[in-house]
Amino acid sequence: MTPLLSWLTAVLVGVAPPPPGRTRELSTRDRELLAVCQTDQFRRVDVRIASIVEWRERRGRPYRTIPPDASLPEGHIAFTFDDGPDERATPKIRALLAACGVYGHFFIPGTRVGGPKARWAIAELKGLLAEGHIIGTHSATHPSFTRGVVTSRDRRRELDRGREALEATLDIHPVLFRLPYGEGHWDSEVLFEISRAGLVDLHWNITSDDAKDKAPKEPGFQGLTADEVLARIERSLDFSRRPGERLGHGVLVVHDTNYRIAALLPTLLNRLVTRGYTFVRFVGPLVEGRDAEEDTGVPRRD
Repeated sequence: MTPLLSWLTAVLVGVAPPPPGRTRELSTRDRELLAVCQTDQFRRVDVRIASIVEWRERRGRPYRTIPPDASLPEGHIAFTFDDGPDERATPKIRALLAACGVYGHFFIPGTRVGGPKARWAIAELKGLLAEGHIIGTHSATHPSFTRGVVTSRDRRRELDRGREALEATLDIHPVLFRLPYGEGHWDSEVLFEISRAGLVDLHWNITSDDAKDKAPKEPGFQGLTADEVLARIERSLDFSRRPGERLGHGVLVVHDTNYRIAALLPTLLNRLVTRGYTFVRFVGPLVEGRDAEEDTGVPRRD
């Protein structure tokens, strides 16, 4: 029985293991598509978080925010991944990013580093950190901040516990936060609570719709087809262009719980490099002058 047939048989009886791709092995096609990353066409840059944070005020209360496009210039794009790590998709995504030299920002619910799969998740996240990726918090239990937790006390509990879970298991002090479902980014009360917790919400302006579930019986394959997700990203990227600009810009959101992201990533990276995009990593503290390793999602060093 071939590996694919074995996996399909397992799906039918309800005991499917993670589908192919949970390893870090790359196909010949993947390597061919990512070869462009080794040319002088490839560009990446670090952007200081403090340089994109804006202070606003409502009813005498100041709060931090970051514009959805992070005020990035034309042709600059930041990759963000929500809800992982996932055994089926994250290792392959990690391998693809490493092969291209692109850094990602991974937003992790606190529940991922607890429970039966915590040991694997913590090891995978430490691997991401060691390779230069940024880890942010995605709350403790992933509730909506506008429909689920609506009181100041409950929101603060989600913020604190989500951050503390990453601090305790990864020895980092994250400052980037991603609102679950993106809900609340335009609510000054929500943003005030996030600021009060020592965090700032990083939203997005380039979407993928990869979380729309059309195949609930395919674990790790939720969402649109890979081609549909890629087309959605292309349209959203085109829409992000400002008047007179040739290239789009901003923050892309996808989910590393969706194996289709791993499937489309080599093609997406190839197209972005070929078109002249620069890949962005957000680094440093919320406020300049502080120790960056105490104020961002990178490993501390003794």
